[in-house]
Amino acid sequence: MKSPGELPPDLEYEEFNEIREQLAAIIEEQLAIYKTRQTPLDLGLVVREYLAQYPPRASF
Repeated sequence: MKSPGELPPDLEYEEFNEIREQLAAIIEEQLAIYKTRQTPLDLGLVVREYLAQYPPRASF
């Protein structure tokens, strides 16, 4: 039995899948910068960008 406020497993999966896709898009942008400028991939920047676009209350 589910607790009140819990999402069904298929909705939880969709949400995680969506987060993964959003992060992958930002990482892809950063990899393009790495490729042209040969600068290290800054995963901290990736997370900050993600949280700026998708506030924590919408993500977690």
